[in-house]
Amino acid sequence: MACKVKVNRHGFLAFRLYWNGQESWEGTGLLDTPKNRRRVEARAELINEEIEAGTFDYLKRFPEGNKAHLFRTQKTKVERKTVRQYFEEWMRDKVSPLVKKSRARKYRSHFRAHILDRCGETFLDSFTVAQLRELRAELIDGKRGCR
Repeated sequence: MACKVKVNRHGFLAFRLYWNGQESWEGTGLLDTPKNRRRVEARAELINEEIEAGTFDYLKRFPEGNKAHLFRTQKTKVERKTVRQYFEEWMRDKVSPLVKKSRARKYRSHFRAHILDRCGETFLDSFTVAQLRELRAELIDGKRGCR
């Protein structure tokens, strides 16, 4: 894991990153002059310290970097929701006059009785079609599912 300063084929300084199993060139837009080299090498040293400490944030340092798209998709993967979290979010707009109070009560009651106790802590994206079919069959038969 490291960050080195290199000169690209056009004479501009660039960071050569070896981090998290990946390799990347990140341009600085600065020509290779003694003053610019000192500035970029100082930044490279800070990046090296962050990498060693485990606090390096690629998107913070290079928001438009060559590999930014890889880290943006990873962040969205972290935002997983459980069935319970999705239900609570879904119920927020089940209020009068959008939905009758009795309908909202039924949604809440049935979902708590039949779904949340079975699958409330399961992540939505972990369900397969087969598991959903099995859950449906178990709900119809009155058996336990999701565990």
